Amino acid sequence: MKILGITLDANSSACAMIEGQLVAAISEERFNKVKNYVGYPRKAVEYCLEALGGTVDKVLLPSIEMDPLLVLTHWTRRDVEQRMREQNEYWYPKIYEDKDLNYLRVFPETADFEQYPGPHFWNQIDFGAPKEIRIKQFQGLRKQLVADHLGIELEQIEFKAHHLCHSSYAYYGSPVRNEPALSFTADGFGDYWCASLRLFDGKGKSTLLMQTDEALLGRLYRFTTLNLKMKPLEDEYKVMGLAPYATEYHWRKPYEIFRKLLEVEGVQIKLKEKPKDFFFHYKKKLESCRFDAVAGGLQKFLEEIVVEWVQNAIEETGVRNIVFSGGVSMNVKAMMEVSKIPQLKTLHVPPSGADESLCIGAAYHESSLIMPHTSIKPVNNAYLGKGYSQAEIDAFIAANNLGAKYKIVEDVSSDVIADMLDKNAVIGIFFGKMEFGARALGACGLG
Repeated sequence: MKILGITLDANSSACAMIEGQLVAAISEERFNKVKNYVGYPRKAVEYCLEALGGTVDKVLLPSIEMDPLLVLTHWTRRDVEQRMREQNEYWYPKIYEDKDLNYLRVFPETADFEQYPGPHFWNQIDFGAPKEIRIKQFQGLRKQLVADHLGIELEQIEFKAHHLCHSSYAYYGSPVRNEPALSFTADGFGDYWCASLRLFDGKGKSTLLMQTDEALLGRLYRFTTLNLKMKPLEDEYKVMGLAPYATEYHWRKPYEIFRKLLEVEGVQIKLKEKPKDFFFHYKKKLESCRFDAVAGGLQKFLEEIVVEWVQNAIEETGVRNIVFSGGVSMNVKAMMEVSKIPQLKTLHVPPSGADESLCIGAAYHESSLIMPHTSIKPVNNAYLGKGYSQAEIDAFIAANNLGAKYKIVEDVSSDVIADMLDKNAVIGIFFGKMEFGARALGACGLG
């Protein structure tokens, strides 16, 4: 079966799968050069359709409950200044002053009705209606959008639940097959949930052990990133990298503030006290804390919650193979702490487990319904994007007269590269296909 997965969420992407083998995956940002682009990934879809030979049997759309307002406004492109305005001019009056505000009336400049497929499509949605109505309208229109673009029947298109996609990507993206595995997911939100735990029995079946809207780790990290004047959904890794610079003397206070939010009980993560919001609440609580201390306390809290959650699940189930996906899996330091759990046998964290890989998880889950789980191939590498032939490379070099500006060497050895770097030379490396993922460099490097 030929399957096409399409993600319209943060970092909109597409993937192609043939008989359980992932053959292509790429984000729209690689084509339009808009980082973390949110919108219909038309060029990514067309690239993946080509990888399928131009025909498709099934198209899968992750995230059933998706607000079209996020797509209309390309919500991930807002910079720190715009996000601060959003908090002050929309969310604060809405949450703390109980004002009934329409987002597009407050920020009309954010709406992009000209984006694909055009105003005739977006004007069919009542953006002044409650969110639940917008979501329902968008469900049917999303299917029609895909059907019109690909020239296929609506019956070939199906939705998949957000965290089921994350969970399936974590498990089937790993090499674990004939042994039980615990699949953990955690993120900001998706289909109204923010974490799940699923047991794969090693025989082709899975059981949902927990799913919650209370494990708000991803949301806490996102809004703390903004409170540190950095861009949410992009700069969380900077917060993670900043954390080690704080001593316990400084990070202890913000850590104790964060500890009041959540606790782990068995395999459940539960709210101890839910703040009214995650920006203004913590802005006030943390106003006397150093910026590195906030990062250090947040990272310490995240690591402790995740490790305790995984540890408890291993103890309760006896299953020691762990797979993990969702935005929180992008926190490599937290995943490193999970890897140190003594009872652990294996840990697999697939490439770029945030929402860009939902399309892959959807394709994996569909494959698991129609073929033996042992026949489904794991993700062996992330080189799944667009590549260039030697003729295309030569033509680009000639068209831009690069041979006159730079010394171009083919099939260069690692020893030569190391020697040039040792001499402080500036070099560029280009080979193979683009990597899939939010932090991928596209198999290109600059040293």
